[in-house]
Amino acid sequence: MGETVKGTMDYSKLTINQVNRLLPKKQKLYTFQNST
Repeated sequence: MGETVKGTMDYSKLTINQVNRLLPKKQKLYTFQNST
């Protein structure tokens, strides 16, 4: 996709399920930590 930093803001709007589909397993964990 693109930069994870900018992506996190957009991902926050998306549901967790959608984020999991877009991001790989490693990225998924990273996003959860950023969201929290």
